[in-house]
Amino acid sequence: MSNPNLPSGFRFIPTDSDLIYFLKDKLLDRLQLPAGLIPDNINPYTYDPVQLPKGEDFKHDNNAFFFIYKQENRTIKDGFWRAFALPKKIFNKDQMIGFKEEFVFSWSIQNEIIKTNWIMYEYSINPAVFSDDQQKAIGNNMESYIVCGTHYRPSHNLYEEELEELIR
Repeated sequence: MSNPNLPSGFRFIPTDSDLIYFLKDKLLDRLQLPAGLIPDNINPYTYDPVQLPKGEDFKHDNNAFFFIYKQENRTIKDGFWRAFALPKKIFNKDQMIGFKEEFVFSWSIQNEIIKTNWIMYEYSINPAVFSDDQQKAIGNNMESYIVCGTHYRPSHNLYEEELEELIR
C-alpha cells in the first residue's frame, strides 16, 4: 500500500541542505511536507536498526528520516551507534547552514563487536540561519532538535542479489 498523498513513483531523496531547511521549517512550525514523510514520533535510538519502523517504502529506498531530540546515549540492548567521522559542515552557497555527523551501528553479542552496514546521519542546524526574533521564539530547541537519517549500505554482493531478484 502506498501513501495516497504522494504521487506514484515518488522517491524521497533529499540533499543535506534540504534536510537542514526542513529542520529550520519544522522549528519555525511552517514545514510543508506530506504527513509522516519525516515522522517526529519515532526515536530511532531505541530500536535495533533492522526493527526500526520506517514505513512501507523504506525497503526500496534504504533511507528513513526522523525529527528527534539529540541524544548522547546511542546504545540499545544488543548494540550501539558509534561516531564514524568528525562532523562535516553543510553549506548553501557561501553560508554554513548546519552540520552532519555520521554513525555506524554495531551489534554487541557475547562480548564480540560486529560492525554492520547500518549508517545514521545526524543533521543539526547552525543557529546563524535564524533571525534574532526567530531564535527567541524557538529557544533551546534550536540546538537540541535534529533530523536523523538512517541508511542501509548493502555490501556489493548483496546489492547485486537484490537487483537480480527485482529483475526476475
